[in-house]
Amino acid sequence: MQAYLQLEGFRGEAALSSWLYRIAWNRATDRRRLARFRRPHVRESAAGASTANDPLRDALEQERSSRVQAAIDELPDVYRTVVRLHYWLECPLAEIREITGIPEGTVKSYLARARKRLERSLGDV
Repeated sequence: MQAYLQLEGFRGEAALSSWLYRIAWNRATDRRRLARFRRPHVRESAAGASTANDPLRDALEQERSSRVQAAIDELPDVYRTVVRLHYWLECPLAEIREITGIPEGTVKSYLARARKRLERSLGDV
């Protein structure tokens, strides 16, 4: 809806997908700023939505996933952002540059630093 309302502001200087990501980025930043006033999010797996056959494997995977997510949540905002854009949304570095306004070389550095921090905090997970 936000993109539709701001469609007149699209200048065509970047790809439409980058422009849409930037709108989503701004909305997410706004929501994050207000998140401290809301109740914490409960993942589906914590609510009992698991359907796998091996309960031990499910429990271990859930613990591993929780540890990884907690480690990612501990990263500084900019590192967390580039990690999620690169690995979860599979954005290429050039697109991350367009979305965040961070130079491409710096995005590479942030990804490397984030991986090092995650490696240190997670150890052998």
